[in-house]
Amino acid sequence: MSTTHDPDAVRGDASYFARLVQELAAERDEEVTLERLVAGCLDLIGPADGAGLTLRRGRGRLETVGATDDRAERADQAQYETGEGPCLDSALHRQTHVVDDTATDRRWPRWGAKAAALGVRSVISVELPALPSPADPSPRPIGAINLYSREPGAFSADDVELAEIYATHAAVALDAARLVEGLQRAVRSRHLIGMAQGMIMQRYGVDMARAFAVLQRWSSHRNLPLREVAEAIVEGREPLPEP
Repeated sequence: MSTTHDPDAVRGDASYFARLVQELAAERDEEVTLERLVAGCLDLIGPADGAGLTLRRGRGRLETVGATDDRAERADQAQYETGEGPCLDSALHRQTHVVDDTATDRRWPRWGAKAAALGVRSVISVELPALPSPADPSPRPIGAINLYSREPGAFSADDVELAEIYATHAAVALDAARLVEGLQRAVRSRHLIGMAQGMIMQRYGVDMARAFAVLQRWSSHRNLPLREVAEAIVEGREPLPEP
């Protein structure tokens, strides 16, 4: 986050989350948004001394896309390797999980032993909810936020509630960043395609529709997205295809 917050000062303060949304909404880069979201966990949840942010990828694969330190990242990775853990259940099944002591909790014994060996004793895992839509009114979570502490029994019920509220705001901010980044990519793609069309029109004296058909044919021939073909032509890495 851009500023540091006293966790005691923000408890129960709805204005904090309003400021959080405003700060993150101003960010246009998904990677930077992810970094700020992970750092914000430690600002808000006082007992946490590490955090990781997990996103669901294709075919149910999970990936840590941001972590405050190596220990948090390794604690996340241990869940993927063992195929069990609170993060996996939160990210896949819309549940919040609290572990008071990884050394004694028997729900995920293989991961718990690895986590305890890393010095992770307490955990909160909360889902990153996906935004509903008319086509999918009850979507699966997009991932999870994992909060770690070296101390057993570190997290209170208030910490869990704050983590759940934060995760909801984080999901909204991430969705907005993805939308903006997607629109920016679309604009850049259209610009590159237009430039490549113009080059073909100028070289061969064809109209816009014919030039676009040439690009489509070249894209199919190369088995590459139209944007990549246009970019290669504009940058001189591919010769101008003939009509």
